[in-house]
Amino acid sequence: MSIVNTVFGRLMIALGAVLVTCSSSAQTYPQRPIKAIVPYAAGGFSDQVSRILAEAMSRNLGQNIIIENRAGGGGRIGSDYISKATPDGYQLLLTTNGTHTYMAVVEKALSYDPITDFTPISLVGKYGLLMVVNPSVPAKTLPEFLAYARESKVQINYATSGIGSGLHFAGELFNAMGKVQMTHVPYKGSGPGMQDVLAGVCQVIFDGAAKPQIDAGKVRLLGTTSAVRDK
Repeated sequence: MSIVNTVFGRLMIALGAVLVTCSSSAQTYPQRPIKAIVPYAAGGFSDQVSRILAEAMSRNLGQNIIIENRAGGGGRIGSDYISKATPDGYQLLLTTNGTHTYMAVVEKALSYDPITDFTPISLVGKYGLLMVVNPSVPAKTLPEFLAYARESKVQINYATSGIGSGLHFAGELFNAMGKVQMTHVPYKGSGPGMQDVLAGVCQVIFDGAAKPQIDAGKVRLLGTTSAVRDK
């Protein structure tokens, strides 16, 4: 079972994979198609990475990897579903580690155990979040945005992939460090969140898959959470 893990090291996010204990023999596995659950809505960064990974896995394993989006609760719904699935290696979870780190810390009654209910497979990759704003925001730089957010009487909304997600933590950390009061608006994934930033419903999003919108001039890049400058 696989899970895309997001981890903040300062403001760094890491993607990883987790597998439910597999009882199938290594010589015969896999004998049928494998379902990979993405606990976020289609179109977001985790969804895009999962589909690329699934295509490569399908070629290597000789079986189809079927992506199924079970969005909601910042990734809780899909993670809970997999935690209760038969541990036969035919149902995987591809998610950010907001579902396995942040939520485990902030929630007293999480419906699954992020440690005992899953078995890690491998790290998929690492990426930094891009802080982008709708072009209607007058700020062109991060200092200008901070000044605008502190002085403006207009409510500034930031979109995330759900309560307790990595994007949520990024926004709240930004609020705390920047001494601003952006309002959190949770979605079922960063894809729907980005759509509302494009529409102007929200003004800000921290998104790892924002480059196409940046290149198209649909959003303005103000900064990155990476420890090093993005190329």
